[in-house]
Amino acid sequence: MRKLNLKNLFFASAAAAILGLAGCGGGSFSCTDKSKCPNDAASTQTDIDSCNAALAGACGSQYRTAAACGKSSQKCDGSGKTDENATAASCSAELAAVVSCCQQHQTAPGCS
Repeated sequence: MRKLNLKNLFFASAAAAILGLAGCGGGSFSCTDKSKCPNDAASTQTDIDSCNAALAGACGSQYRTAAACGKSSQKCDGSGKTDENATAASCSAELAAVVSCCQQHQTAPGCS
């Protein structure tokens, strides 16, 4: 299983970004949300599509919960980019749920 990309798990922007995991409505998270950190790279359409696929997949509920946590707990480092370690530490239980689900559904979107 590949390493989870927290930026892709947490943000996106239609014209340019993801830590907002999935623009498929519901919850306080969308794959087209922009990062709170001003120097994060903008999400590509591929990032947004991958985010939406993960939300629609077998572990979508867990992804949405983790993404919402990441969005609300996002921390920026001194360079104005997402501090992935600090953000992940704030959402460790939610990320563990994603990992657990992906261990059971290794080929699901977002897991493989």
